[in-house]
Amino acid sequence: MKKFVITEEEKRRILNLYEQTETLKYSQFTQDFASMIGVPVDQVSWLEALNDNIDQNTKKQYFDLSKNQSKNIGFAISKIIRSNKFDEVIRQMESYSKPMSKDQKSMLDNFVDDLKMIKPVYQKKMNSMSQDEWDKFSQSNFPVDDSFSSETPQPTTTPSSDEKINTDHDRSYDYKLSGGKYYYTTKGQNNWVEAKGKGLEAIKSKVKF
Repeated sequence: MKKFVITEEEKRRILNLYEQTETLKYSQFTQDFASMIGVPVDQVSWLEALNDNIDQNTKKQYFDLSKNQSKNIGFAISKIIRSNKFDEVIRQMESYSKPMSKDQKSMLDNFVDDLKMIKPVYQKKMNSMSQDEWDKFSQSNFPVDDSFSSETPQPTTTPSSDEKINTDHDRSYDYKLSGGKYYYTTKGQNNWVEAKGKGLEAIKSKVKF
């Protein structure tokens, strides 16, 4: 039987084609988002659920990954803050102009708003911790949604007649307008925290009640 011999050049060409196929498995938006926060693209692959170019069943499979993969994002953001690149990442996201689906753009806009809200909380934690303490904090890998845990949550109460709640603005948080004040909570948790600073401005301008 005659042997089939592949030259080194052919091996490299085949390997390059394989690598290109692997890269193109995800949309440009998912790849770029991963690059902006400094993680491998497969750690945020749930973002493909926002890709209009795949079918609904595949979207659902990706969306089912979102809960666990949010931990990857939280871990990445805590590292970015420690490296003093937080504002740079926000600027990159705000200036991102490549083609996006409506859902991808909405996710990115909401994520930037979330980053602006969590910034003072993360910085407060960082400034009160030694390097070793911060490393342990980062390695705990909690999701972005839990990053407000240093705040004192509002007790759960029965909505009053002048209270309005929005649970449809994004997939991460619920929002409440009560007594002229604005609050947010991790989706479905009812641990309301009063919004302040840029987070308050973002809720006022973007969340409808």
